Amino acid sequence: MSGAPKLPAPSAAARKALGPYARGRLVEKALGQTLSLDVPWDVFASQAIDEGTLLLLQQLPDEEPASVLDLGCGYGALGLPVAMKWPRSRCTPILV
Repeated sequence: MSGAPKLPAPSAAARKALGPYARGRLVEKALGQTLSLDVPWDVFASQAIDEGTLLLLQQLPDEEPASVLDLGCGYGALGLPVAMKWPRSRCTPILV
C-alpha cells in the first residue's frame, strides 16, 4: 500500500544475532480484518501488503470453497485473510 509508514529496521545487534530471521511487525487491513503479521525484514513486501496481493483479495469469489491451497505463502498476507474469510474451508499453505 503506498503511503504506508515505513517500519524501523531491526537494530544492528538484532541483525547480527538473528541474521535473516530479524523480523518486524506489520499491521494491515485485508478483507475487513486487521492482520498483525510477524514479517522477516528482508522479504518482499515487508513494509506493507503489496498492491497485487490486495487486488487478488478483492477478486475472491463470493461462494466459500471446500478447500484453498496457498503455494509459496511467504508470511501469510494472502492465505491468512482468506482463511479468516472462509473459516469452514480447509486452507493448506505450502512453503516452496
